[in-house]
Amino acid sequence: MTDEQSNPVKVAIKMEVDGMAFYAEAAKNTTDPLGKKMFESFVEDERRHLQALENIFKGVSYMTFDEMFQNRSPNKTIHTIFSNAKKEMEKPQAQANPDDIKALVMAMKMEKEGYDYYIDISKNSENEDIRKLFTVLAKEENEHFTLLQNSHTFLTDTGNWYLWEEMGGLDGG
Repeated sequence: MTDEQSNPVKVAIKMEVDGMAFYAEAAKNTTDPLGKKMFESFVEDERRHLQALENIFKGVSYMTFDEMFQNRSPNKTIHTIFSNAKKEMEKPQAQANPDDIKALVMAMKMEKEGYDYYIDISKNSENEDIRKLFTVLAKEENEHFTLLQNSHTFLTDTGNWYLWEEMGGLDGG
């Protein structure tokens, strides 16, 4: 096992750097404007994660950057993107680009792996600062996964996505 593999903070730093690069590339290449905005917001989230991890790696207490995560949530950031998507429903929809779908699937896999890793570290670390930080990171990775899944449904099953978002139901009447 390399030193990098034995230090969960170093592993997490690499994951966040890789995530930033992936999302920046996905934002550049996606054809869907809503997807582009979502990926760009994920780059910023990953940048915040990276800063927090670098601080803890340097020995800065979690409490000094706790405010980085206050009132910040990927769900809050992306809410307006999906609100705008409802307005787009009135316009004719182009076919979803297969590369955009592929990027969403890859991103969901990355977020799931990140969530699993962060949860594992948060449960098994004896360092309270690391436990707190990795718990927050796991929560945000889970929110990213949910948003990606929502985007995937929007692009692949728009009618059902719209029905679900509107909380529409069939009353049988």
